[in-house]
Amino acid sequence: MVTDIRNHVPYDLCFADPAFGVGRDSVRAKEDSTGNDSFDTSEAKIANNNHSNFITNKVKRMKKYFNLALAFVALLGVTAFAGDYHRGATLVCNDCHVMHFSQSHSYGDNYEPPALVDGPNEALLRAPEVDLCLTCHNGRAGAPDVLGENFNTYTRNAGALNFEDDSEAGFPHTAGHSLGFVGVAPGANPEVEMELECSSCHSVHGHANYRNLGYRTDPNTLTYAIGTNDLTRVVLERNAGHMYDGNNDHYATNNVDYNEPGNTGGAYADYCKKCHTDFHGNIGGEEYGTTVYDADTTAGGVRYFGFERHPAAFVNLNGSTYFRAATSTRPAAGFAKSLYRPKVMSATGAWGDQGVLLPQTASFTSDLTPSCMTCHKSHGNQNPFGLVYANGTSELNENGNDGATYAQMCQQCHSMGTLLPGQL
Repeated sequence: MVTDIRNHVPYDLCFADPAFGVGRDSVRAKEDSTGNDSFDTSEAKIANNNHSNFITNKVKRMKKYFNLALAFVALLGVTAFAGDYHRGATLVCNDCHVMHFSQSHSYGDNYEPPALVDGPNEALLRAPEVDLCLTCHNGRAGAPDVLGENFNTYTRNAGALNFEDDSEAGFPHTAGHSLGFVGVAPGANPEVEMELECSSCHSVHGHANYRNLGYRTDPNTLTYAIGTNDLTRVVLERNAGHMYDGNNDHYATNNVDYNEPGNTGGAYADYCKKCHTDFHGNIGGEEYGTTVYDADTTAGGVRYFGFERHPAAFVNLNGSTYFRAATSTRPAAGFAKSLYRPKVMSATGAWGDQGVLLPQTASFTSDLTPSCMTCHKSHGNQNPFGLVYANGTSELNENGNDGATYAQMCQQCHSMGTLLPGQL
């Protein structure tokens, strides 16, 4: 496509609009009787006049609509949107889209949009979806690196994705969510085949949910507070600053904690249930199996029996699960004895400080509740199933603690058993 340098309006656009009045064929070279080309100057003059008038009006209209759009986006950014990128004023069309898959230069600013790859693509995308997302979200400062080794310096709260074909060194497809996976998700009910892409979990045009999770029409259930905690919201982000502004802890583990509004369930787990249906449910429901509990008279809590799947909500770390007296013949539960602990939900916002022991009493709190993020990184890591192997002795990295084992991960909450030599 040729550009009219004088008005910076695409040449094709000028001649394609009926308002111009003279089509492309009206300004053309004609053959005379000798077979030589000659140019019809009278038609060219008419075309040029119409061209100038059309361009002037066209530019005015374009500027008007553009200014209105900017004003609308700015208004949305102030009144309705906050938090994550790809929403409101940070929803930049040419980050992801191209009109004709023919762009050969920038828009005249200092921003260089992602390259065009393997197109034209559906939805006018600059590249196939996963390739396009990874243009910004892999090996680049100013955006969270979501694949394989972390280009940035913080500990990623979501961990790392991998590829189904094991092409990401050190991050096998067995270690979490795999881009390019085609099949039935574990626990899916009904068993529907799907392909895992970024938009399987995130709304590409933004969502009021935490981390833009959800399809655009999904309800706003993963609410989040920024800066000051709000116990009616599901997630707390302590620092609202974005990576593109130089704030490198926005997506860090130490910037995020999880509330449990009403102490009645887990909205985070409910979101995971969209694919992993049978892994989530209610106590006594068919997903978890029939369960009974009795009073734990030794520590003032409750004990559950009969689980067929591990619960992701409703069951709190209280009583002997949370704390076991020093006189007990069983090892102490890790949560009360660990300086550094995996993520849990709290209805009161009482997670304690990492690096500081929780109060050594069984009655400290009855609202610490494990959920999906307690044992797994949502993207994955380098451990099987994206599990967080923690032993509580040092600050957790994306895999947990160096040298920690599967059994030690379980013992962060459970006090049963001892670790035998060579046992995982």
